[in-house]
Amino acid sequence: MEPLRNLGLTKYESAVYSDLIKNGKSEAKDISRRSKIPPTAVYPFLKSLIEKELIQQVKGEISLFEAPPPESALKVFIKGKHDLLEQ
Repeated sequence: MEPLRNLGLTKYESAVYSDLIKNGKSEAKDISRRSKIPPTAVYPFLKSLIEKELIQQVKGEISLFEAPPPESALKVFIKGKHDLLEQ
């Protein structure tokens, strides 16, 4: 998780992202359980990761969350950070 923290993700964002990379498409309650983040607290971190384009929400009767392949998602995230620094 340290490399993710070095990219600017919080401890809990890193935990949620790592969980999705490891376990694939999941419900928020399962991410919460595995990452040991309280259920009500996991949603803001999911929203933040969606805004950073690191994960996606799959809408349905029950929302699922998934992380695209890290090679592509992290590349977009890092480019965004780079562009922000250039401004």
